[in-house]
Amino acid sequence: MRPSDRARVRASLIGFCLVLLTVLAALPGAQASDARVDGGMARWPVGDMARALDDYLPRRMAEEDVPGLAVAVIRKGVLVFEKGYGLADALGDRKVSANTLFEAGALGKSVAAYTAMRMVGARLLTLGEPVAEHGQAVPLRQVLEGKGRRAGIVSGIWQSRGRVAGADLVMAGGYGGLARVMEDRVDAPFERIVTAYVFKPFDMLSSGYRLPEALTRSVARGYVPLWQALAAVFLPWLAMLALALPLAFAAVHFLLDRIRMVPRDFVIATAGAFAAAMVPMGLFIGWPMLAAVLAYAITFLVCLGLAGFLFWRFLALVYRPGQGVLRRGHRGEERALVFGVLLALIAGVFFLERNVPVPTLGGNEPRVALSLRSSAHDLGLFAEGFLASKGLDPALRDMMIGGGREPALGFHTRSTRDGFTLWQLGDRPGFSSLVVVHPLRGDAVVLLANTNKAADLVQEAAAQIMGMEAGWRLP
Repeated sequence: MRPSDRARVRASLIGFCLVLLTVLAALPGAQASDARVDGGMARWPVGDMARALDDYLPRRMAEEDVPGLAVAVIRKGVLVFEKGYGLADALGDRKVSANTLFEAGALGKSVAAYTAMRMVGARLLTLGEPVAEHGQAVPLRQVLEGKGRRAGIVSGIWQSRGRVAGADLVMAGGYGGLARVMEDRVDAPFERIVTAYVFKPFDMLSSGYRLPEALTRSVARGYVPLWQALAAVFLPWLAMLALALPLAFAAVHFLLDRIRMVPRDFVIATAGAFAAAMVPMGLFIGWPMLAAVLAYAITFLVCLGLAGFLFWRFLALVYRPGQGVLRRGHRGEERALVFGVLLALIAGVFFLERNVPVPTLGGNEPRVALSLRSSAHDLGLFAEGFLASKGLDPALRDMMIGGGREPALGFHTRSTRDGFTLWQLGDRPGFSSLVVVHPLRGDAVVLLANTNKAADLVQEAAAQIMGMEAGWRLP
């Protein structure tokens, strides 16, 4: 073999060995990196996780216009991290902490379900217990699985009113019926039952479905995008108007024997449609909330009208008669008016994403599945106690988990690469909240925010903390 050939072979062998050594050296690091990603921030050293969240959450909150957010992380069944970011009220300077109260909404379903299972363990209830739900009786298990009348159980649209300890109690779906059954069995108010079975044993000292009015001022103020407030007024109104106008035309034509409608007929139809839309809306979201969104809608319309008027007069002055796109006389005024209205509408679009505050839910207005007020600290303790089956027979806790095959009780489920997670979303007007539990790993995360604009952010943060694959989202 010629010297040049031997040199090429030697160089090739050296290069191959270097590549092999590089690959072998990278394997342990790659495996560690994968483990780090699979476990998410929840498995990082607490200091590293804290620094990462301190960088990540404030940055994303600023991008998504989220005033305040609180987080709690549970690792291997232990609450290891909790912190608040931003402001509890964007109009003031009160900062969010791990103990700041938020309206946690439907996260109260999971707490109520745990209470019910503790009563099952105490032989005060059975999973076959009939629970009244809007004139029907469904088994308790179906209520906790969310298999009853879904519109009532999940969204709380269907509601009935009862009396609990002298306070109005708005009952959402089967959970309202469940509260009644609980009260009948132990002859005590629902709030006292949950306190005895969950709040007190779990040291959730600031949580409650009812709050003294003095404490409601300590709850973070909720914010909604302006477009949501406007949609709550105009969408149901326009839907009712689409039904009212044909009915009004039929009444005028067949009952009053007139060929066409007069302005008074349109006014009556419009007013009737408004009343028919707003009354159920007030029953659903509450009268203080309805008053707030009506105020925003009226203010928005007044501002649009004023802006349109100013643009109109400005255009009429800028464009001299006979010059530009506007012409002399009545036709020029019309064009100036059209352009002014269009400019006002375009300007209004830029305000639709602005956050506007909403009223705090009254402390004496409990909604069994919707009105839980709690903090990241307290809900972190609840997740910790749930994973430890605190005060509950482990067999009943396993029944709540469902094993990924049977439906979970008080939670929804989502399959993952390493098993499954339990989750519950707690959207309320002005608030976004999420709890995710990985029962096989013993990890969990609680996220509470005081705006509906955080709905995507809480899911994104849950993905980062829990290490779920490519953007954890609700199924």
